[in-house]
Amino acid sequence: MKNLPVKLTIDRHRTNGSALLRGRVDNKDVSLSVTRGGPDAGARVEGSWLAGESLDLTFNRDVYQGYNRIDGEVNGRDVRATMARGIGGDTDMRLDGGRFEVDRDRTGENVEVRGSEVTGRVRRELSEGDEQGEFRLEGERIRFSIDRDPRSGDFAIAGKSSAGPFRLNATRERRDGDLSLVGSLPEGCDMFPIFWEILGDDKNIPDRNPLYPASLLGMSLFFDQKISDQ
Repeated sequence: MKNLPVKLTIDRHRTNGSALLRGRVDNKDVSLSVTRGGPDAGARVEGSWLAGESLDLTFNRDVYQGYNRIDGEVNGRDVRATMARGIGGDTDMRLDGGRFEVDRDRTGENVEVRGSEVTGRVRRELSEGDEQGEFRLEGERIRFSIDRDPRSGDFAIAGKSSAGPFRLNATRERRDGDLSLVGSLPEGCDMFPIFWEILGDDKNIPDRNPLYPASLLGMSLFFDQKISDQ
């Protein structure tokens, strides 16, 4: 495992929910567009991903559950994922025979991540949304903390993988909510900016069941493992 350098901007359109993701991840160019069909419609992400790889994913949305399917392809690899969503952020994702579960307790403070590739535990501080925890996958352990500023929308993800310390700073522009992501993330988390834009709790068209940063880090690791195995 290595830590990947990230320098990415999410340029958001305030009224229609569209966005552009541009920059570099792992020193490879990223140029993606996000379009949404409206408050109760899905989202599509398409463009050039990591030095010329093609990415075209549709996030299908149920009016009551929120986002519940991901269909499309990443560099020619078919993607067909289902997501069962529960109250409070519980999520059950299935992809290519694998499973990723986010299970929150009644208080919302303690989260258990279970899955075929990724396991872990997260503790969430409710007043400001700070999180700390660890994930395990294929003998690797990733420890992390997430520091959020509820007033500005800024957050930072910092921790340590087997490759050493990493830190990603996310700075939010007030008017349109544009994000600047600068720093590094562990290998396998490169889908995090896409998942954050569609499924996270900071975006122009809020989902009914948003996911918090730690859960989306784990989901990114799971997703990367499954599409890399194909």
